[in-house]
Amino acid sequence: MGHTLRQAQDIIPAIDPPRIPEHLLHPHLDAIQAMGTYYPTRHRKASNPLSQLIRKCKEGDRGSLDTLCLLMVDFLASTMGTLLPVDLILHVPIDPYRLKERRFSIPEALATTVSRRLGVPVSDCLVLTRPVRSLRRLPPEERATEITDAFALSNSAIIEKKRIVLVDDVIAYGTTTAQIASLLRAKGAQSISVAVVAYASRT
Repeated sequence: MGHTLRQAQDIIPAIDPPRIPEHLLHPHLDAIQAMGTYYPTRHRKASNPLSQLIRKCKEGDRGSLDTLCLLMVDFLASTMGTLLPVDLILHVPIDPYRLKERRFSIPEALATTVSRRLGVPVSDCLVLTRPVRSLRRLPPEERATEITDAFALSNSAIIEKKRIVLVDDVIAYGTTTAQIASLLRAKGAQSISVAVVAYASRT
């Protein structure tokens, strides 16, 4: 834990504040909160410490995941006032192939840690109905089609009239969060905020 804390403290000063485009705020979303900016591998700022940490998590490094969770809970603990009051935390489900490859779900780990720290219930009722391809490898016109009807709720009653925070690791195009927000609203959620580690910069 000591090493994880020191690593987190070293990363914090190097976190670039995100510039989240307005178009990501879907009509069914009430707020989006991101801790920092993620730079892809070929970006000139790809060596940014937060970006490297996220990549290590995606490669299956458990120690990096612990550090990422610590950063996320501290960030949300200090910024919950900018989100709406929260009744329930959900996490974006990941494709079974990626789950088997990494041996853990980053969004689930983040949501569980945040729930424990903030004392807000977490649920895994949001599920994938089928495998989905990585959206970053698809042209813009295919992204929404790829995840249409790809999400469902195993228990709709649990979200009715609830103020929800949806947790994910990185938001890039907003396609996934838009699909999920529409589903949650249709099933009776009162409000939906999104909390992510980073916004993926493409500039």
